[in-house]
Amino acid sequence: MSNITTDPMVDSVNYQEVERLERMFGDVKLSEIIKRVLKNRPYVCPKCSGSGKVHKYEDEWSPYDMRIVGTKDIILECDLCDGTGRTVQEYVPKKVVTYDGFVLKNLT
Repeated sequence: MSNITTDPMVDSVNYQEVERLERMFGDVKLSEIIKRVLKNRPYVCPKCSGSGKVHKYEDEWSPYDMRIVGTKDIILECDLCDGTGRTVQEYVPKKVVTYDGFVLKNLT
């Protein structure tokens, strides 16, 4: 049996979030809470992969000679799932057909 004080999963839990969940749901098993949450938003967001955040990269420009000196990572709330990581409807990638040049039609 593992010691709960040295369990890395317990160390990574936000205590205030656990208290908030307890006030919201009462004395309920975690599996029941997950079922309730998944009932409202059953699908994982394909844009943020369930994290609720998306990364936007912007170039950093030098103010002196207008050249790119680096890239800045900006973390934004996902607009598809409103930052929850899950969606009410199932979204799939939009397929786009592109044509890359032309080829001769086989006449035989």
